Amino acid sequence: MNIQGWPFLISRNKTYEYRAVVAPQFLCDVDLSDILTEASGGTGVTDRGWVVYRQMRGLRRGDVTLIFRVVLATERHLGLRSKELLYDQHYRPIYLTEGLVLEGVGLDVCITDDNFNFIHHRMQDTFRLFWESIANTPKTYSSQSLNLKVEDDESKYLKVKTMPPFDIPTQIQEARDNVLIGNATSSALPDHGMEESKRLTVLIGGALAAAALLLGYILFKGR
Repeated sequence: MNIQGWPFLISRNKTYEYRAVVAPQFLCDVDLSDILTEASGGTGVTDRGWVVYRQMRGLRRGDVTLIFRVVLATERHLGLRSKELLYDQHYRPIYLTEGLVLEGVGLDVCITDDNFNFIHHRMQDTFRLFWESIANTPKTYSSQSLNLKVEDDESKYLKVKTMPPFDIPTQIQEARDNVLIGNATSSALPDHGMEESKRLTVLIGGALAAAALLLGYILFKGR
């Protein structure tokens, strides 16, 4: 069994309030990524073994379904081994909402902890970048659709808590319709393999430049 959807992540850092850190590309394109903050809010920490299911209605492209869970953010979410809680500037614990946006509503959703762990690791480095951000307007990173394989074992399926549908106010849609797509402040989720390749290229280029300078110095001294 497979499940297809777009990862999303809602959280805050020490400075900036709760916002979409990662959102589907199609929401970023129409400047509606932060509607996920409202649609997934108000649930509190999700009980272990459960996920939250909520329909989101009123998008121009069609209704969608959110599958998510809320946890207390720890240093482990930054890629560290510590489980110390993360706090904002007022020493309040920080919540982290991770999930998927699925196309359509009325879906019979089966998902496991392993699926959520995969989604989490996909976005871990992005959350770290957001956590360290001091920009005036932190970026919202856009996600592409993932096709996740769900293990065919009902004993591993997470229980589903259904919330009432969330209807996007018409005035928000109309306001966003007047925003040019090119003005959306989003970036694609970083390709860390590509970033490593770029760093390697810079290092090699620097080494070659240093070697050329050294050779020139030797030739000059030999005259």
